[in-house]
Order: sequence, then structure tokens, then C-alpha cells
Amino acid sequence: MAIFGYLWYFSLNYLPKARNAARFMAISSIIDAIYIYEYQGNDISDLIGREESEICDSRQGECGLGGLDISAVYGFNVNAPRDPFTNNANVGKTGFYIKKENNGRLMVTAPLAEKNAVIQIIK
Repeated sequence: MAIFGYLWYFSLNYLPKARNAARFMAISSIIDAIYIYEYQGNDISDLIGREESEICDSRQGECGLGGLDISAVYGFNVNAPRDPFTNNANVGKTGFYIKKENNGRLMVTAPLAEKNAVIQIIK
């Protein structure tokens, strides 16, 4: 019985923290890839707007209207990271959002974070 209690406690406390850490690493990877893409001489001004939009990867599925297609940033063989809770119905969607702030800095967020965590990177 103690084993089941431990597994229950573990699943409620440690697994959400691990998924949040994975989310943070994913949005860090996304924002770094965008800066590398820009550093290589590509223009991102028409890709990212001031309104928050969902990041998607057209190589993995349909992006839909209003989504930021990040497939060009990640090249041919690397897929964009996805949120652990993004289901298979939204194949192209990553579960992460991006916008350009008024001062020109990029903000990437993970709105599906667990345990009331706020996961965002502004760079």
C-alpha cells in the first residue's frame, strides 16, 4: 500500500515539475533558434507580430489561421519542440505562443504549464 501512496504522491508532485522543466527547455530552444535564424541573415520582422500567436510547425501538420509557422527556422530535419499536453488532434501545433513586445524583444510563453507556474522567456 505504501508503494501506491508513493506513486500517487510522485505523480502529483514531481511529474508536473518535470513537464514544466521540459516546457522551459522547449521555449528556450525556440527563442534561441529564432535568434540563430536571424543571425544567419534572415528577416523575422514579417514572421512575428505584436499580437500573441501560437507557434506551429507545418511539417508536422496543419497550422491554421493566425499561427506562426516555425518550420523555416528549424530547417529540414529538426522538428519544433511541443508541449507535453499537446494532443494528437492538433498535430502541427506546439502549444507555445510568441509575440514581439513594443521594445522589440521576443516573448515566448508556455500557457499549458502545471501547478500554476508561469513559464515565459523574454529575450
